[in-house]
Amino acid sequence: MSHLLFIKFSRRQEGTTIKNSDLKDEMNKLLTQRLSAEEAELLSDAGFKFSRPTRATGILVALYKKAASGDMTAIKEVLALAGRQSQNLGNEVTIIDDVAN
Repeated sequence: MSHLLFIKFSRRQEGTTIKNSDLKDEMNKLLTQRLSAEEAELLSDAGFKFSRPTRATGILVALYKKAASGDMTAIKEVLALAGRQSQNLGNEVTIIDDVAN
């Protein structure tokens, strides 16, 4: 996804503060918005099938692609999101032999 997201922020009145809960709500609104037809088609062309892709879906696909390329930080994040333990991932190599004799 090579598109940039531009967000127009309204000017805050002097003396007001932004609450963390407000930022969290706004981020959730952004992440749950549907992808444009063009972005959804790019995902589909890349072999990803989603019934209702959102901006969060696009971010997850980008993270997955980065992990698939071998980025260790992205691999750990993908495993954490999937609920798998990643503490054994580091500089060592783990060989898994699950071929039945």
